[in-house]
Amino acid sequence: MLTERVVSWKSVKQTLITTLTMKAEYVACYKATRQAIWLKNFITELGVVESISRPLIIYCDNSVVVCFSRNNNTTKRSKHFNTKFMFVREKIQEFQTRVEHIPFNKGINC
Repeated sequence: MLTERVVSWKSVKQTLITTLTMKAEYVACYKATRQAIWLKNFITELGVVESISRPLIIYCDNSVVVCFSRNNNTTKRSKHFNTKFMFVREKIQEFQTRVEHIPFNKGINC
């Protein structure tokens, strides 16, 4: 319960199969962005806070995905991406989200 309202959540495996690691990571970034925007709107509607004005930060350990999400140009290699995945770029341009690179091994002591 959050502010006297029920909150439901579920976790599922990614259903898209891709041969490119970058594309798989970008799809995961898309799904994280979509969920972050949903949560932002949900929290705002609950009245927990008046509004969230700063961009939400999505952390990604793939630097190519970070560069691709910030780049507005479409290349020959990227034109096969489904248009729905360009949602990440749109939200970055609207200053609702920001994709930041975080090293894969940060905080892992092996």
